[in-house]
Amino acid sequence: MVAVSPDVSEREHVLVQTRAHTAALAGAIVPATLAVALLALAVRAFPGADARTSLGTLALSGSVGLVAVAVGRLAVRIWEWDRTVLAVTDEQILVVRSAVRRHTRSVPLRSVDRLAVTQSLVGRVLGYGSIVVENGGRRSRLAFVPQPDRVSAVISAHAGRSGDL
Repeated sequence: MVAVSPDVSEREHVLVQTRAHTAALAGAIVPATLAVALLALAVRAFPGADARTSLGTLALSGSVGLVAVAVGRLAVRIWEWDRTVLAVTDEQILVVRSAVRRHTRSVPLRSVDRLAVTQSLVGRVLGYGSIVVENGGRRSRLAFVPQPDRVSAVISAHAGRSGDL
C-alpha cells in the first residue's frame, strides 16, 4: 500500500488507511472478460483451416486485438487502484495517488461542513459506498470507500475541531 507518511506531520495520527473497494475495478474487469469470451467464441466459430479464410482471420485478429486492449486497460486500472490510498488522520482527509508520479489531495478536517454517505444496493451487499465531503461550498466525492459508515464516523468525530488538539 502507498505510504502516506510524507503527507502527514509528526503530530498527526493516521486513524484510517484504506484503498478503494475492489468493486472499483468492475468497469475494467467486465470488458476484459467479455473480450476473452468473444475471442473464445471466434476460436470456436473458426476452427482449424477455416481460420485461414478472410472472415476467420478478421474475426480472430479483431478478437485478439480487443483482448489485448481490454487486458491492458485492466492492468493499468489495477496498477492505479493498488497505488491509490484514502487516509484519514486526526487533522485531514488525504487521497494519495502514486501510480507514475505522486499526487495528493487533502481536506483539513476542521473545514468539513457536512458529510453524506450513499450506498447502492450492490454497495450495501458488498460493503462499499461513497462519501461526499462538503467544505466551504466545495464538494469532494470519495467513491468505492470500504465500510463507508465507519470511515464517515471517524471523519465526523474529528470534523470541525480546531487544529489545537
